[in-house]
Amino acid sequence: MPMRDVFATTHALTPVGADRQTLRPVTLRTGDKVVIGRDVSCDLRIDSLEISRRHAILNSEDNHWFITDLESTNGLYINDRPVIAFTPYCLTIGDKIAFGPSGQTKVIYKFEDELCARSEAAVLTPKRKRVDDEPLSAAPKRQRNEWQQLFDSELSCSICQELFVSPVSLNCSHTFCHSCIEQWKHSNDNKRREDSDDDDEEEAESSDGGGRPVIKRDTNCCPVCRQLIVSQNRVLVLDNTIDYIVEKWSPKLVEHRKRLIEERKRLTAY
Repeated sequence: MPMRDVFATTHALTPVGADRQTLRPVTLRTGDKVVIGRDVSCDLRIDSLEISRRHAILNSEDNHWFITDLESTNGLYINDRPVIAFTPYCLTIGDKIAFGPSGQTKVIYKFEDELCARSEAAVLTPKRKRVDDEPLSAAPKRQRNEWQQLFDSELSCSICQELFVSPVSLNCSHTFCHSCIEQWKHSNDNKRREDSDDDDEEEAESSDGGGRPVIKRDTNCCPVCRQLIVSQNRVLVLDNTIDYIVEKWSPKLVEHRKRLIEERKRLTAY
């Protein structure tokens, strides 16, 4: 094996959190730049509500690996300590990378020597070719893929992964299907995650005596940022825009959306 190949695959990210069964290990090659997030355009896509669309970026420099938080909603934590946004952090073997507070997030990776994780690691797929390198016949397909990425990243509900149906915007600015957020409010996952220091306060009455409301553990909160839901507003213009795009897109998508809307209507009827 050429010497340059030996040094090209020396590190890996191995999932160690509660979601490790659903997350894939990743081999890091020297010279790679790896964008991590929920968006379909990311090099390492993590399909989790805890992850921002573009959460963090990994890059190598002088045989060292650096990770940078891209001002994500839930933050980036190394060994339980928060990383300042847009400030590169130099990783060392054994570092635990948590995408959100370590006591709350299920998405945690361990930075390891690649030889220790070789049996589990998977090499990232190569990046897309530049537009200039593509044949003319590939242009329509590429354009269609870019529209699909827009659907997935900007026009889809984070809960059901479908195009928004009767979308509502919460006070924290995150948007979901109306039926999805209502089901979320009644789910077991809808628990506001508080620090242990607040446990006594959470056990108290709805007011602390000074007129300040006390947040209870079962209070409705946003599934992405965990902020308290105090208001939600229908986004009619978004619904109309999606309907217009779908009609121009494909008959199959139109039929799928019609069925989806009917299903949601039946759900809300009960």
